[in-house]
Amino acid sequence: MGCGELRVPMRYGDTKARWFNDSIQEFVDQHQIYEKTGLWLPTYMFRGLHVGNSSHPTEYLSEAAYFPVDENQPHIASFIIDSNEAPGDQVLRNEVDYAITLVKYRLAQGRHTNHHTKPATIYTIERESFARITQAYFDGKTNKLVLRQLRHLDLWGPKPPDDAYTLLRWMANHPCGHTEYVDEDEPEEEANMTTDSSDTVPKLLLGQA
Repeated sequence: MGCGELRVPMRYGDTKARWFNDSIQEFVDQHQIYEKTGLWLPTYMFRGLHVGNSSHPTEYLSEAAYFPVDENQPHIASFIIDSNEAPGDQVLRNEVDYAITLVKYRLAQGRHTNHHTKPATIYTIERESFARITQAYFDGKTNKLVLRQLRHLDLWGPKPPDDAYTLLRWMANHPCGHTEYVDEDEPEEEANMTTDSSDTVPKLLLGQA
């Protein structure tokens, strides 16, 4: 088994991602993103051949990063290709890696101090069959990284299914939700990063209390 064969799984996600690339046409590569924003998007590649290894090897890389046109908005997002499919509601390594990366980037900037929540969204293509949307933010009250995930989106078929357009609408949307601090005499609303919560699963809290 050669290294070329090991890289085959990434081709599935790459092929599936082309449709989204062609639909939005605003993608830039990893180095351009870093030069313009200072954000370095993580990439994880196979380590060795993993022959006979019980752990399932994985690869993932980013296709793009998204920033609001209005620079006063703290939202940020990234589009990822992963060689694996998440079993059930388990979280993929890339989803945690990018959630930490995007949230840390916003916090390290020291901007948007009038916002208690700086939402990050991760769009993941899982091999060639599925996609999933992960939303993340740092909760300063509990000192935890909070993850919310939608159901798996089915991308299987010779033509783009309904879920493909659902993902595309998410990728092309505008920042929303109550992320700013409010005056003490006004009731504070819970931060919402989407207008549709019907497909979300319970929060995943990562960190130390």
